[in-house]
Amino acid sequence: MTIKSSDDLLCELCQVSCSSVLTLQQHLNGRRHKAKMEWTRIKGMPSCDVCQIWCTDYKSMEMHLKGQKHKEKVQELEQCKKNGGDSVVKKKPILCELCLVHCMNEELFEMHIKGRSHGVKEELKRRGMM
Repeated sequence: MTIKSSDDLLCELCQVSCSSVLTLQQHLNGRRHKAKMEWTRIKGMPSCDVCQIWCTDYKSMEMHLKGQKHKEKVQELEQCKKNGGDSVVKKKPILCELCLVHCMNEELFEMHIKGRSHGVKEELKRRGMM
């Protein structure tokens, strides 16, 4: 979920734009959103083991793999292997159970917790709307 402006809320998973917190809450409790959440959970989200990140979909993953940060990380890994270092260690993501968002490390989790989307969901939960 992303807040594009104060009047526009977006569920990135479903690509649904809502004009109020109430309509967003109705969407989040709806059959279509829940089905998409379950499908995502079953199918799994694409991840980059090199950068230790998760992407929301394969298009995002494709963009990530073409990105400068990923290419730099690959070069760093290759250099490390040449110097006798270990390969990438796979880490489990940290899950925000409120938002169902996976974060690859504590720093990203803290950023998520401080973010606007998480704040909106906390407020919805506090009001008993979620």
